[in-house]
Amino acid sequence: MKIHYARVGLIVLLIGLVTGCATPYTTKSKGLTSFLAYEGNQSKWPTSSSALTEVDFAIPAYLGLPAKPYRVLGFVVSAEPLANDERFPVWLWSDETRLANACNLAKEHGADAVLLTKDPAILGVFRPEAGRDLPSYRLLTNFDGVILAIKWMERR
Repeated sequence: MKIHYARVGLIVLLIGLVTGCATPYTTKSKGLTSFLAYEGNQSKWPTSSSALTEVDFAIPAYLGLPAKPYRVLGFVVSAEPLANDERFPVWLWSDETRLANACNLAKEHGADAVLLTKDPAILGVFRPEAGRDLPSYRLLTNFDGVILAIKWMERR
């Protein structure tokens, strides 16, 4: 019986690629994200009675306002280069990968969680720099709000 070493090598390579691929949950990548620090009044930021939370990332991602008080550390935004006012094709990175990258970057800046929100009280403090509009900061393709890096407040 003749063994085809090329086939065996190809099978081993394919198994290695499939089982060794990085997922959004295992990578420390920050991808094409940028952090804009927030300096300003840490007023009582809006909360809610409940929120959905994605917990499979480096830090939790709140998909709505959390129930407990927090401080805003900054915003996680896209650092994707624009070519002819176009971004890279959406299929290159899923929103899940982009959110994982946002969590990694926020954690690096001391955040306890990220918050995805369209709340008007929060959107009102986010002022784009000159020459950029709000959509150019948008990190996720299927969410047009902002991503905040937040730190939980000490309970007194």
